Amino acid sequence: ELVSTAASCPWAALQGALVGRISMSEDETDLQTSKHRILKWVPVVPGQEDDDVDLDKVAQENGVPRNVFLAYIVSEISEEESFKTLPFAVLLVVIFALAFSFHDQAQKILDVQDAVRFDIEENANFAFNNIGTYGAKNIYDVNQRGDFFSWTRMGLMTLVLQTAPNIAEWRENNETWDAAKEYFLNYNRVIGGIRMRQARGPKEMLPPSEAWLYDKPLTPIGANLGLNQHLRPENYQVVNADTVFDESKTVWLLQNESQAHNDALLVEMEDSGWFDDQTSQVELSFTTYNPHFDTLTVTRVVVLQSRSGHFWRSVVPQSLFLDHFPDDDLLLPKLIVDCIFCLQVLFLLILEGRELAFICVRYPASGILQAMGKYASWWNVIDWIAILYGSGVAILFVYLDTQAKDLGGDLREMRLSASSWIDVVEVDSLVERAISLIASYKSFRTFAACYPIVIMVRLFEAFGAQPRLAVLTKTLKLAATDLFHFGIVFLATFGSYAVMAHALFGRDLHDFATMPRSFQTCFLVLMGDFDLREMMQVGRSIAFLWFLSFMCLVLLVMLNMLLAIIMDTYTNVKGQVTSTETLAEQATEFFVRWRRNRRKERVSLARIWQCYSESLGDEEEAMSCLNAGDFGPLETIESVQATVGGIRPDQALRLLKNAIKEYKQDYDSQHGLSIADAMSVVNKIHYKLDAFIVATRRGDRARSAGRHHSQVDPVAIAALQAAGAADYCPPENPDRPTPSVAASALRLPARSSDGGQVGAGKPSGLAPISAGVSSLPTNGHVAPLVLPELKSPSQWALCGVDRVEVGGAASHDVGEDKKTSHLSIALEGVEVFALLKAAEKQLSLGDPKYTPALLAVQAARNFLVYEGHAPRDR
Repeated sequence: ELVSTAASCPWAALQGALVGRISMSEDETDLQTSKHRILKWVPVVPGQEDDDVDLDKVAQENGVPRNVFLAYIVSEISEEESFKTLPFAVLLVVIFALAFSFHDQAQKILDVQDAVRFDIEENANFAFNNIGTYGAKNIYDVNQRGDFFSWTRMGLMTLVLQTAPNIAEWRENNETWDAAKEYFLNYNRVIGGIRMRQARGPKEMLPPSEAWLYDKPLTPIGANLGLNQHLRPENYQVVNADTVFDESKTVWLLQNESQAHNDALLVEMEDSGWFDDQTSQVELSFTTYNPHFDTLTVTRVVVLQSRSGHFWRSVVPQSLFLDHFPDDDLLLPKLIVDCIFCLQVLFLLILEGRELAFICVRYPASGILQAMGKYASWWNVIDWIAILYGSGVAILFVYLDTQAKDLGGDLREMRLSASSWIDVVEVDSLVERAISLIASYKSFRTFAACYPIVIMVRLFEAFGAQPRLAVLTKTLKLAATDLFHFGIVFLATFGSYAVMAHALFGRDLHDFATMPRSFQTCFLVLMGDFDLREMMQVGRSIAFLWFLSFMCLVLLVMLNMLLAIIMDTYTNVKGQVTSTETLAEQATEFFVRWRRNRRKERVSLARIWQCYSESLGDEEEAMSCLNAGDFGPLETIESVQATVGGIRPDQALRLLKNAIKEYKQDYDSQHGLSIADAMSVVNKIHYKLDAFIVATRRGDRARSAGRHHSQVDPVAIAALQAAGAADYCPPENPDRPTPSVAASALRLPARSSDGGQVGAGKPSGLAPISAGVSSLPTNGHVAPLVLPELKSPSQWALCGVDRVEVGGAASHDVGEDKKTSHLSIALEGVEVFALLKAAEKQLSLGDPKYTPALLAVQAARNFLVYEGHAPRDR
C-alpha cells in the first residue's frame, strides 16, 4: 500500500512510516511516566513536568503528602491568629498617639516658651542712646563682664522685675505703680525674683620660671562645669549639664525689693569681683506661673566664659503642666483613651500569661527549661517588651503627675501670705523642685517616645499574616546579607571622607570641629543640606575637590548601589506576592470561616490540628512529621475524613486544594529569580545561543559548497538537535569525527540478553522509534518501525528524500556496565516543515503512547519557526 500510494502522494509513505506501530511491554510503558517538577508526588506524561495541573483533580486523584497538608494547617492557624492581632496592634498605635497628644499638649508649652525666649532675646537690651529709648545690644552682644552687668541691670531686671509701667514713650511716666509689676508679659506671675549663681574653677599658680609669661594665677575651667567651653553649647546640653554651682555665690534679686536696692546689689557684686577669672559659668534664672495654661516655667540664661575669653550665651525656657487632668473639654477624652490604653496592655498581659501558663502546665517540672525555650520565641519576647514598656509609661506618668500636683499645691500655699515671697530658702527649694521635675518630664517624654518603636515591631508581626503587607520586612530580611557587606564598604568610605573633612575644615568651621560633628555634617551634605560657600572660605580648590569626589563617589555611586541592592530584592519579593491574597480577600476569607463555624458547616483548623496530633501521638510527633524531609503518606479526602471526625467532603477537598496551592506558591517564592540571578541566566542563554549560531553558520557554508559531501541539511539538523539528537559535525572537516545524526532522539534503555533493562534505574526521556531495515540488527531491544518496500534509493526519492544514511550507535556508562543502543537515520533533501507537519498530524491521532514522539516533533517545528526558516526549506 505504501508503494502504490507513494506514486501519487510521496508524503503518504513517510506519514505511514512515522506512524508505524510500536508494541511495548508494561515495563516499557511505565518508563514513559514522569513526576511533576513542583508537585513531585504527581505522575505526569513525559514532557509535561512543567505544565499547570488541575488542583481539584490532583487533590481528588493523587492527594497531598501529609507534611504538606499539616504545614498548610499550621500556617493558616498562625496567619489567622496574626491577622486577628492586626486591628488590635493598629488600635494600640492610635490610642497611644491620642493619649500622648492629649496629655503633652506641646502647642501650649511651645507658645509659653517662645513668648519668654523672644521677649528676652529682643527686648532685654542695653547700650541705650542718650534719651534712653533704644538699646542697641541684647544678650548675644554680651562679650565682657561689664556687658554682663549692664545687660542684667538695664535689660533683664528691668524687663522681668518691671520698675515702671509699659506706656507709650511720648507720655510722662507719672502714673501710680501697683502690684501689677509682679507680672511678666501680662499673664505670667513672677515667683520670687531672679536667681544668680555661678560655677567656678580652681586656681593654680605658675612656677616662678614662667611667671614672667603670665603673672596671674591659672584658672582652669574645672571638671564641675559639665559643658564644653570650646563650642557653642546646644540647648539640650545646657539643660542636661551636670554642673556643680558654688552656693556661696548665689544671689537673689527679689521682686518686692526696690530698684535702688537691686541696683546697689549689682554694683556691689561687680566691685567685689563676683564675676572673675575663676568663673566658668553664670546662670540667671527666674520662674513664672501662667494660670491660663496652668504651667510653671523656669527660664535660664546661661553665660559660659571660655578660657579663650569668649562668652557663649544661651536662653533656655522650660515649662511643665501642674495638672494633666484639668476640668476642661479634654477631660473626658483623656480619661477614655487612658482607660483603653491600660485595658489593651492588660489584655496583652492576660494573653501572654495564659500561653505561658499553658506551656508550664503541659510540660513537667523536669522539662521546664525546654518548655520555656519553646515559649521564648521572638514575637513573644516583643509582646512582653510591649507589656512592660507600656506599663512603665503608665506608671511613670501617674507618678510625675502626682509630683506636679504636689508642687502646684505648695506654690498656692506660699501665696497665702505676702511675706512668704521673701523667704529665699523656700523659694529656692521650690525652684529646684521645679527644675528637677522638668528634667524628669524631659526624660519621661524621651522614654515614651521610644514606645512607638515597640508598637511598630508588633505591627510587623501582624503584617506577617498578609504577604502584601510583609513586603518591607521580607525585603530587608532577604537583603540583610548584601546590606551588611555593603555597609562595611560604605562606612569605610564615608568615614574616610568624614576624617578628611575634619582635617581640612575642623579649625575653621564649627560643623567640622569634632569628629562626631564631622560625621553628622557629612551625612547632611549627603542629604543635600550644605553650605559650599562657607567651606570654600577655607580654600576654594581643596573644598571643591573634596565636595566633588564625595558627591560623585558616595552619593551618585554608592547610594545608587544601595538602592539597586534593595530594589533587586524588592522586585523578587514583589513578584512572589503578585498571586497572593489581598488584605480584603483575606479578611473576607476569615469572615466566611467564622460564619461557617457558627453555622456548624466546617471544622475549625485548630480542631483539625488537634485530631492529627492525637492520631500521631502528640503535638511533638505532629511537628516532627511536619518537618520531615520526605513527603510521607498521602492525605486524601477519605483519609482526612477518617482522621477528623465530622469534617465534610467539600471542606476536606478545599483544604487539600489550598494546601497544594500554597505549596506551589512557596516553591515559586523559594526558587524565584532576582534581577542578578535573571541576568546570570540570560548570560548563559546568550553564550549557548552564540555557540549555536556559530555551528549553524558552519553548516550553511558546508551546504553551499555542494551536495557531493555526505552531509545532512542544516535545517534538518536543527530540528533533530531540538528533539535531543546528537550534535552535527560537518564531514568535510578532517579534524572532526564522522557525523552520526540521529533521526529521532526518542530512546529507551537497551535490554540485556535475559530480557531485563540495563540501567532501568535512570529516567528515560522518550519512547523509541527505529527503522526496520533488514540489513541492520535491532538486537531485540525495540519493536521495529515498519518501512516495507522502501529499501532502495529510488523508492525513497519518490518520497522527496535525496539521500538516506542508516547506521547504528552504542554508548557505555563507565563503571556501571550499562549499554544503550539506538539506530540513526539521516535524511537529506526533505521539506522539513511538511514532514514535521504530517508527522504531528498522524501522531496526534494515534495511541497515547506516541505522546513523547509528538512532543519531540512539536519541539523541532517550534524551534524552526523561532529561527525563521521558510516552509519550503529542505
